[in-house]
Amino acid sequence: MKKNLLTSLLICSLTATLMMSCASTKKSDVEYSYDDEGDSYGVYDENTEVRREKIAEPEVTDTFLGDFDPIQLQSLIVLKKSGKKLKAKEYTKFYLVPRSNSIEITFRDTANEVSIIWSKAERDKIIEACNTFLTQYEEKTVPHHKVNPRTAYFNSKCSLWYGVLNADNGCSRNDYYLNCEFIDKKPYLLFKFSPTRCDELDQFTPSVSFYMSPTHIREFIEVISQDNLEYQLKEKRERAYTY
Repeated sequence: MKKNLLTSLLICSLTATLMMSCASTKKSDVEYSYDDEGDSYGVYDENTEVRREKIAEPEVTDTFLGDFDPIQLQSLIVLKKSGKKLKAKEYTKFYLVPRSNSIEITFRDTANEVSIIWSKAERDKIIEACNTFLTQYEEKTVPHHKVNPRTAYFNSKCSLWYGVLNADNGCSRNDYYLNCEFIDKKPYLLFKFSPTRCDELDQFTPSVSFYMSPTHIREFIEVISQDNLEYQLKEKRERAYTY
């Protein structure tokens, strides 16, 4: 009986010693997750330095600014011809589309909702034409001529979509041009979108036009400049790509 008691005590003592040894050497799952530098194979504790690091960002290109939803830009003020006079219009649906580095303007024009999309390449042409017009205006050399594509600052193509309820029909390469036109003896910059055959339906897009004064132009080119558009995404990119 005494021998059995001693044997039991010895076994209990050895078991307790082994348990204490295991407890003193085992690391937690969190400790195994980090090393002293905060990497994924050592110890990470309250003394580890916390660093703000950048996650690899997608490259900004002429056709991509980031994988973000559209951002509303400052409203666009234009002038529409009403008889022989010009009437101011505010287009509030003015967006930057980061996934394609394009801008989109949507507005009502007569019975249709119209949506115009300009890529960066088109914006560069527009800004160049706007600056040419502004220089001519300041130097009082804006030419008097018939307004047509042949006398335009440039002719190009852009996406234009339209529809009575939604802008879901149209042309991905709609003809348009920028030109100068005198109204009440003052020069204005004309944006003219010519009827073009639609991509899918056997129809033509509507004729759309609007004007800008020198003040409107300066504001417009500031908003659509690449620097400003990238600035609009600065906060989002910092939030998205900071570790």
